[in-house]
Amino acid sequence: YDILVGADFSEGMLKVARRKLEDEALSDKVQTVQGDICDLSRFDDQSFDLVFAEGSPLSYCEDSAKALRELFRVCRKGGWLFASVESRLSNIEPDAKRAVSWEQVSGVLNSGYFQRDPKDPADRIRSFWPEEWTALLQSAGWKVEMVYSKAILPRYLGLETINRLIESEGVRLSELVAQELKLHAIPSLAVIGWELAALAKRV
Repeated sequence: YDILVGADFSEGMLKVARRKLEDEALSDKVQTVQGDICDLSRFDDQSFDLVFAEGSPLSYCEDSAKALRELFRVCRKGGWLFASVESRLSNIEPDAKRAVSWEQVSGVLNSGYFQRDPKDPADRIRSFWPEEWTALLQSAGWKVEMVYSKAILPRYLGLETINRLIESEGVRLSELVAQELKLHAIPSLAVIGWELAALAKRV
């Protein structure tokens, strides 16, 4: 493939993506396809130099281990994976408005799963501790270069405060990014962000 390929399970999200690509005159550079991250059989082995699984699709799919194996299969040797999953604590914080009863909270902390609709066994979110996320990546064959927490400053400062810092106090976005990257480099903070991200390589 000599162009970017974007895949999503939802046709509705693909329509949004296509509209944005048209607005930016990028439709000829990006191919969009509907598909399941757990089944990438439409793509040959080692098709891509770089694979992304951002926005936590591995937390929402049916089988995150199978999905990581599929991403590994379609990535070329020497290629890279950028992926994110939901952090275990993100499902129990008040702003998430998810786990509110003790049964739900203890369920998330003990199993990592939050059941959004009790009547639908497939409607659940899987969240991870850093060590668990690392082990899952390694079990799929990936060499993990880095696991870090995403969006630490936005979580604790709030987007309203960040916007005020930029607009009223003249803080440069580059300064905020630099601080965020410093926090990413502290292993003990990996558990506190909204998402856990990983940079991994196929060797």
